[in-house]
Amino acid sequence: MSYLSQEEKQQLQFDWRYKGVSILNLLTEEEVDEYNKELERIRLERQENDTDNEWGEYDPFMYPHKQSKVLDGLMKHPKVIEAVEFLMNGKVFGVQTWA
Repeated sequence: MSYLSQEEKQQLQFDWRYKGVSILNLLTEEEVDEYNKELERIRLERQENDTDNEWGEYDPFMYPHKQSKVLDGLMKHPKVIEAVEFLMNGKVFGVQTWA
């Protein structure tokens, strides 16, 4: 089953080849809102637990997908995976991430 339309694939391929970057709206506005809300929740939680002032307010953090099932789902989102595998012409695997 393909999650990307033929037009999306053509746009991905063209932009990647001739611009070196591809931008598509792979997520719905509702999904983006959910991910942003979850990232903000984790950021605030980290700030509350930071008794040594180790983190700046918007410093990146490692492994957000291990702290959140919502963000873990983003790494496994079928449209994201299909787009990356299409561009890379092969399977992809999630590794260390920063958010």
